[in-house]
Amino acid sequence: MDFNQLCSCLKQYGASWMIFKELSENDNSKNQVYLGGSYEVLQEIPHGEITTFSDCKRPNMKAKLDFWWVSDNGSAANAPGAQLILYPKYPEVRLSGFLKSCPTAPSAHFQVINREDRTGDKDGRVLVMAPVGERIYAYLAPRGASIAAHLIGLPHDGLFGHVEFGYEDSKTELIRHLRIQYATNPHELVRMFPDGEIRHYKARNAAGYTLEASFGIIPNGTPEPDFKGWELKCYGSSSVTLMTPEPDGGLYEKLGTRDFVEQYGHVAEDGGMYFTGPYRATENTKFGSPRKLVVEGFNIEDGKIEDVDGAIVLLQDEDTELATWSFSHLLGHWGRKHNKACYVRYEKESDTQINYLPKVFLGEGTSPIFLLRAILANVVIYDPGSRVKLDGSMKARSQFRINHKDLCLLYSKYEHVDISK
Repeated sequence: MDFNQLCSCLKQYGASWMIFKELSENDNSKNQVYLGGSYEVLQEIPHGEITTFSDCKRPNMKAKLDFWWVSDNGSAANAPGAQLILYPKYPEVRLSGFLKSCPTAPSAHFQVINREDRTGDKDGRVLVMAPVGERIYAYLAPRGASIAAHLIGLPHDGLFGHVEFGYEDSKTELIRHLRIQYATNPHELVRMFPDGEIRHYKARNAAGYTLEASFGIIPNGTPEPDFKGWELKCYGSSSVTLMTPEPDGGLYEKLGTRDFVEQYGHVAEDGGMYFTGPYRATENTKFGSPRKLVVEGFNIEDGKIEDVDGAIVLLQDEDTELATWSFSHLLGHWGRKHNKACYVRYEKESDTQINYLPKVFLGEGTSPIFLLRAILANVVIYDPGSRVKLDGSMKARSQFRINHKDLCLLYSKYEHVDISK
């Protein structure tokens, strides 16, 4: 097939963009496919839960892929063994198990080249991957094929090249839609429900749901970005909630939210028990025993994860681990949702209406390394709000927050856009 036919085929499978990478001679069935020396790979490629393997020669992390090879006739079949392998110490990310038991896999183009015949250069093959939800449709353009020549000729930088299939790129479409929202201020607080209906909604996070509803988004809690690769964030003060992952270790996980809050929380004015912060890399003695965030297994000097079993840890008295977020948990949660993010500030017009403000922040190209450094620099804080009320009702809320002025520290590319123009 030619390039236009490939685009049409991928669009029929539901894709709206593709990423591509020129391959080298060493990218083969034996040595795996080298995808990059950056965690940006995790933001580009949808993947399953990340699992840690520390008891091996090269400690690593692995993530299963829902990977489908597209053939020249347009048919597709699953490669059940496909997975990402992360070697955090280097860092390095490779694609493995992508050929076995898949009838449409281009196995003939991934044969090992004898060492004496290698030149060490890129060899003209191009790997195409088109994300559709949590699935990936892949195509291998052989050396000399018109698709390979077309893609190699496109300008691109970073780990992958990008091609979008729409009439306008996703950023342009995003900004165009936001300008419409600004022009139609004020907005009633609403939420789009699973039945597709938009109804009035009043809660702490109603502004974010209102923005999502304007894009036709039903809140679903999936790891996918909200709008064509962009995560939408709406905030009403200088503090922005980045993510809300519950701890996967420490006493919080061992005891469960209720018992933990009752044992380590404090009594609030309403008589309930609350576990609140904020906590940062410097000690907080507000609630008695000193508590602080530490990052174990991360070398801030060279920006590398040295221990795959490392974690963000909320410590009390230097040795009691109140809550931990393993790196594997963190990588999966930060993941794809934050690689391209749009932050929109709002102000209240009334109890039921909001106005979007004209200056929005667009961030592209993040990494968990940026996040870990920001935690150690006291820029990102842990600000929980878990509670157990007198009537027995309970709410778990673990959130990491940042001042909106510091968002630029989390992205390799960022800009402010005035949506009033």
